Amino acid sequence: MFIENAPGGSLLDLMNTHGGKIPEMNVNCYTQMISEVLLDVREKGFIHSDLKPSNILAFPPQYGTGLPTLKISDFGLKRLFYQNAEQGRGEVYNLFLEYAPGGSLLDMMNKYGGKIPERDVNCYTQMILEGLLDVHEKGFIHSDRKLGNILAFPPQHGTHLPTLKIADFRLAKQQGVKDTRFGFRGTMYYMSPESVVGKVSGALDI
Repeated sequence: MFIENAPGGSLLDLMNTHGGKIPEMNVNCYTQMISEVLLDVREKGFIHSDLKPSNILAFPPQYGTGLPTLKISDFGLKRLFYQNAEQGRGEVYNLFLEYAPGGSLLDMMNKYGGKIPERDVNCYTQMILEGLLDVHEKGFIHSDRKLGNILAFPPQHGTHLPTLKIADFRLAKQQGVKDTRFGFRGTMYYMSPESVVGKVSGALDI
């Protein structure tokens, strides 16, 4: 799981900055963004069921519009419970999960008969390695890198290929911190011999 920062806040925040309403000249563009995502959700057999301004997040502009890119969040609200030991009270945190319309890298491979077109391999490999480098520079090891944990999002940066992002950090480990919750980390067939015997390092993600 990963959480992408929405620097523009929500559609509700955008409305509040304009006195409670969206400028009329921007309504059509925003409506089209939301409709396209909802159509994609419906085509995959799902219903959001809780669409509202606070569940529509604003990201940096794309596609040359100059307007924030809207993305729908909260597909079944996840809650984490954190116990404040000092005050003896619980706090609830809501996590908004970004929808990946392209599915996973495994889905993409299945679409092409079990393999990625050779012409695209270098670009996808670079995306994954850049993501892993960022994770390692922040002091963490993913520990469960596999095709199903790499998600596909709409193209960015002038390429026609989906943008890949690494997901599912439930087995992630902070480098240098002893953690005895798991005897080993990973998924069978994707694990290295070192991970089975508990030797966890950044090399496991490569």
